[in-house]
Amino acid sequence: MDIPPLSGHINNWQIIAEMKRFYLGFPIAHAGGVQVMINVSAYNNATLVLLESGNLSGGVFEALIDYGKIGGTLIMPRPLIEISKSSSGLEKLSRLRGIIWSGDPEDWEFIHVNPEYNRFRFDHKSSNLHEIVAMPHTNVGLRHHQKIFWNYPHVSEWAFGDLFSPHPTKANLWKYEGRLDDMIIMDSGHNFHPMFYEQEILLRDQRVKGAVILGNGRSSLAVILEIVDIQKLEGLNAFKEFWPLIETVNQRSTSLAQIPLQNIIIASRDRPLPRGGKGTVLRKEAEKIYKIELDTIYSCASARA
Repeated sequence: MDIPPLSGHINNWQIIAEMKRFYLGFPIAHAGGVQVMINVSAYNNATLVLLESGNLSGGVFEALIDYGKIGGTLIMPRPLIEISKSSSGLEKLSRLRGIIWSGDPEDWEFIHVNPEYNRFRFDHKSSNLHEIVAMPHTNVGLRHHQKIFWNYPHVSEWAFGDLFSPHPTKANLWKYEGRLDDMIIMDSGHNFHPMFYEQEILLRDQRVKGAVILGNGRSSLAVILEIVDIQKLEGLNAFKEFWPLIETVNQRSTSLAQIPLQNIIIASRDRPLPRGGKGTVLRKEAEKIYKIELDTIYSCASARA
């Protein structure tokens, strides 16, 4: 399908058919690997080239170009960096029709959205967060790729519930920030999305194994911390031990979304934070498990008020 370039970037699928032989650097057990494997072989009539096992070094990649006779690849950046350090490696790279990479250190956290082809819009929800919404194409050929509207032809749009933030300087680049149903709406009406604070502050502390911030419908936030080695806390004041970490969260947040000292809960060994298949903490389940502690915190806060 003829899709015009966006910001100088050609659509990947338009050049894969010209590559003839394509090296897939993703494991085929990976969702991205499965998708590319099917698209390359079934829809673009190209031969898929795979390595039996082992990490791909720059030297192995050079041999792959020579003996695998590949015309293109989907690959991680490290082998590209290694092979590009020599003139012979650069010569080999120049033979390829195209290179698609994933995990680029620059802007690797962002997805590049083609607003015309993807037919997405981003609805503002709170602060810098926007929910991604799909709309059906007026172009029937492009609508063919929108499986949502095949299954639900009567709907005029589809809100995914996923939140993204825009790149500070580059157009059409969006960073995934979490789910809309993770959003905490406090009793003041203030919206607070906890994922950044959990992932980028709390879980970066080596003492913390898991963390979940709660406070839906409450006047203040609470946090449950799961400690790597809880025995080390014996005889210590856990609240004071972790207060500097919580203060960092409070400093980065607004005055309407604060975690008081008394709202810190240390998860017990017999009640670890519940996790899903991917290892992420199940927020609502954690709230149920620690309901008594949370109710106590907020009832005491009401009594003090």
